[in-house]
Amino acid sequence: MKQNSFINLKILILMFFLGLNTILAKLNAATYNVVVAGDGSGDVKTVQEAFDKVPANNSSTFTIFVKKGTYKQKVKLAKGKNNVLLIGEDMATTLMTYDDYAAKAGSTSGSYSTLIEADNFTARNITFENTIDSRLSQYATNGQAVALNVTGDQISFYNCTIRGFQDTFFNSGKGRVYTKCSTIKGTTDFIFGSGVNIFEDCIIVNMKSSATTAASNKNVNNKYNYLFLHCELKAEGNISCTLGRPWGAEARVVFYECIEGAHIKAEGWQNWSSADYSKTAYFAEYKCTGPGSATSGRISWSHQLTSSEASIYAIPKMFAKNANADSYSSDWIPVDPSGACSGVVTAIDESSATKEVSIYPNPSKSNFKIVLPFEADVELFDIKGSLIEKYKNVSDFEFGDNLKQSIYFLKVNSKVYKLMKE
Repeated sequence: MKQNSFINLKILILMFFLGLNTILAKLNAATYNVVVAGDGSGDVKTVQEAFDKVPANNSSTFTIFVKKGTYKQKVKLAKGKNNVLLIGEDMATTLMTYDDYAAKAGSTSGSYSTLIEADNFTARNITFENTIDSRLSQYATNGQAVALNVTGDQISFYNCTIRGFQDTFFNSGKGRVYTKCSTIKGTTDFIFGSGVNIFEDCIIVNMKSSATTAASNKNVNNKYNYLFLHCELKAEGNISCTLGRPWGAEARVVFYECIEGAHIKAEGWQNWSSADYSKTAYFAEYKCTGPGSATSGRISWSHQLTSSEASIYAIPKMFAKNANADSYSSDWIPVDPSGACSGVVTAIDESSATKEVSIYPNPSKSNFKIVLPFEADVELFDIKGSLIEKYKNVSDFEFGDNLKQSIYFLKVNSKVYKLMKE
């Protein structure tokens, strides 16, 4: 077969029962700037060592791959070490954990297991954890224990677990944070802080009768604070919880088309202790479903949005440069903000013969030609696991002219094929 004189396209079919990131780690070490492995098989043994290797004022993507393992260490990505992509080999078994808490650290913000001060940070397939259980008597006073604290801007988490007890996930800055297809677990106020935060297609798990969120919007002119978009609220045990309470007079929280479990109280929300924030805090829901979503018993100062009112709660609007009075340097759209959770490829299948799909370079063009013996829905993913394109009901098609040299994955029904463009 002829090859294009300007670009050589090679196709390798790779189908076996391993996670995507395991495969990538073995394919090409040059894909990553640093590989972390606690057993010594990588470049460094700890995540902090990898973070330390990120250049100051970094302007290009710095990719860190973390092999399976438990990494117990207080970790900080310092301000200026920007544009880091942190990829775990497997979310369930790649664990960044520690056991600090407020009484020991001197403050809630200082009790973090992981602190992200830098901008443009993305994590995939990682579990962030703090193991201090504030329900135990020894932690009854100042037992707040943050698993993940972010102060930077343009921060993203995909297919992650963020778990702890009281005060699990803290945005202690003013930045924009996007969390998708992830699970957040805790007891009291376990999603809290300021900035602009969007949780999309996430699972929120309450583990104690308490408040889920504690928003703190410090600028009276800020329109946005927290949005939960298409999330599901679950509970561990027989408990009763509220959607949140205001950690300040200007708190703003919206649950948008979420599924609310039976553990959500009829009143929905609560005030903060003796402070009367009900006159200024903004708590709202839009078209939520589930046994905890009934609106008849909601507190009088909460809102059920109309379609017109709900229209302002969209990713491009909330993450725009001037969306809030606390403005940003530029607009921001996270990678694949509207894609389905299947945008994170998790497995490669080896169960079928390669003859089911014919994939080969076009001899006269710098693209791929795909021939299927059947019509199918096809999805194309980049090396990071982000969904690039969807093709509906196709059997014979070409694509790839606009793709840069890299590794790609083509998902045909339940099977995944690897493509390499060189």
